[in-house]
Amino acid sequence: MENVSKKIDEEHKDIKAQIRKCYGAYSSLQSQLHQINGTIEEIRILLTDVSSCFAELFDEWKKVTEDIKK
Repeated sequence: MENVSKKIDEEHKDIKAQIRKCYGAYSSLQSQLHQINGTIEEIRILLTDVSSCFAELFDEWKKVTEDIKK
């Protein structure tokens, strides 16, 4: 009976260790996803800026071509 109790205690410790390991992996993944979302947001802002610059450039180009036609 004592051996059974020891074996159960060992398995219980193993399960606790696996839970800690899984939680650590989950926390790490959550942190990485947060960092990725931040990077995606920065890229979105940069693309918005680039889009605005191209829109302004296109407007200027239209003005210049209209002036050339006159």
